[in-house]
Amino acid sequence: MGCGSSNSAAVQEPKKHVSIPIPEVIFVLVIYLNNHKGGPGSGKGTQCEKMVNEYCFNHISTGDLLRQELKKGGPDADVLNDLMKEGKLVPSDLLVKLIWKEFQTNGNTGRYLLDGFPRSLDNQASWDKIIGKQATIKFLLMFECSFEVMEKRLIKRGETSGRADDNIETIKKRFETFKVETEPVIAHYKDQVKRINSEASPDDVHKQVTDVLTQNGVHKIKKPEVIFVLGGPGSGKGTQCDRIKKDYEFTHLSTGDLLRAELQSGSAAGKELDAFLKEGKLVPSEYLVQLIKREFLKRQLKGKYLLDGFPRSMDNLNAWNAIMQPFAQVKFLLFVECSFEVMEKRLLKRGETSGRSDDNAETIKKRFQTFEKETKPIVDHFKQVGNLVAINSEQHVDRVYSEVKRAFKKYNAAVRLDGTKVPKGQFVIFVLGGPGSGKGTQCEQIVKNYGFCHLSTGDLLREEVKKQSDIGKQCDKIMKEGKLVSSELLVKIIQKNLNGSNQRKFLLDGYPRNKENVDVWNKLLPDIKVKYLIYFDCPTEVMQQRLTKRSETSGRQDDNPDSIKKRLEVFKQETEPIIKLYEEQGKVIKIDATKEVDEVFHQVKKVFEEKKLSK
Repeated sequence: MGCGSSNSAAVQEPKKHVSIPIPEVIFVLVIYLNNHKGGPGSGKGTQCEKMVNEYCFNHISTGDLLRQELKKGGPDADVLNDLMKEGKLVPSDLLVKLIWKEFQTNGNTGRYLLDGFPRSLDNQASWDKIIGKQATIKFLLMFECSFEVMEKRLIKRGETSGRADDNIETIKKRFETFKVETEPVIAHYKDQVKRINSEASPDDVHKQVTDVLTQNGVHKIKKPEVIFVLGGPGSGKGTQCDRIKKDYEFTHLSTGDLLRAELQSGSAAGKELDAFLKEGKLVPSEYLVQLIKREFLKRQLKGKYLLDGFPRSMDNLNAWNAIMQPFAQVKFLLFVECSFEVMEKRLLKRGETSGRSDDNAETIKKRFQTFEKETKPIVDHFKQVGNLVAINSEQHVDRVYSEVKRAFKKYNAAVRLDGTKVPKGQFVIFVLGGPGSGKGTQCEQIVKNYGFCHLSTGDLLREEVKKQSDIGKQCDKIMKEGKLVSSELLVKIIQKNLNGSNQRKFLLDGYPRNKENVDVWNKLLPDIKVKYLIYFDCPTEVMQQRLTKRSETSGRQDDNPDSIKKRLEVFKQETEPIIKLYEEQGKVIKIDATKEVDEVFHQVKKVFEEKKLSK
């Protein structure tokens, strides 16, 4: 057909995740060393905060872990409280078990700043016994600071912190404990100790820290992009997520799927979830966000994420901000809007075959009311901060996705993982017009002026029969028996020509002729986009006049009054439903084909330029 051929390979799928690395840990301490005094108040908290934001570390403060345990009111709470007030160290095994529990919560992977550990050789021995090779120790980051400077900083902090241990007497005890207990730890780790002079300005201290991290192979991580996706049941958000995932290489995470997977896993977290549900309680937002965080860490914070069905409430959003702020940047909220009436209609239709117990009118109404009540504050919030993309999903699914793509371009999210734009795939423009409408002449002009490849189903079929290919032989046999070639065979012939061409823009002349043609196309070629249907509209009497005139010189057997009348009747009967179908999708371009050839092409040219089909 003169469209060229190509042997280019298909675009490769993104590489799948193979293994999950064990936790990487940096111990963070302040210490007396070589008669240079150091300890609490050396500014390590400030530096840890910066490292968290720039390097996506999980910051675990042993002090915070212990305070959380105290808050829970566990059996050791009173003992821990007395020990902390006296500035003494807590039992090492208990401390390490709390650390290990944090690792497990995050899926036993990720980067960690372990702040205030190990403070003694006993701590270090418990680490080796309980965690050992289940985590990699990168190095020990040691902040050095004089007693006078640290005392001044801690007294100042005590004015607002409310901490019981921020007083002069306890501070002195803590310094003494540090000197006695922690100096042997420094000796134990020897070459793994990286020293930081924390009496310098915060910026200078930070430069020292970043230099140490870089020299030891720890580099900054770009926070992954996240798009929240909300929409009521039956709104079609799942369909849109599937398309976004395919085109822009997003990882699609459904909170419902995450919860179901956790329940089925039998893990400690799964059992905790099961207990919530059996007691009729709502799943805590912190629990849900922790599951999401674990999925991010499993992927080493690589990629881009669609969070489907999140956040459902302001409580969800607050938990996200508290837990995930260091690990992700939210681009916007994609809100797939749909009225209750349309969603109800869709869900009831789905219920005919889904077998889902919640696809009934009463439950649908409750689900919709719950969704509206919980979600409205979220939508209002993102609208207020200017990060809301609301899409009306009552349109045809292709129109909805066109709006989605425009939004992604606006927010610079319409790219693949490597930052490149989505490769432009092949697309087809169906061309329909009755016999004598002049569509063949117009197709020639479109090919000449706009570089389209013109495929005529009749020509393709005759060419395949002539070549006596496997498909051609089947078609030849069918036609000799006086039968019509099936839609499946016809689409396979079209597919063969599309696959064998290096062109991306096609005019498909004379297709589809009926609804079955459309259904088979959608089944066999779902990835070939039908951009428009050009309909050369011409009244029956005009076409009849043209064909009668043509019969005087054409010599064609079907150019006689009876045949012409039948052909026009069949065309009208079969084509009208097709035109209506694609009109509902907003894809029909009607051209007045009663004009002279040049005038008709002038209309075509105007449309092609308006719709940027000339590119």
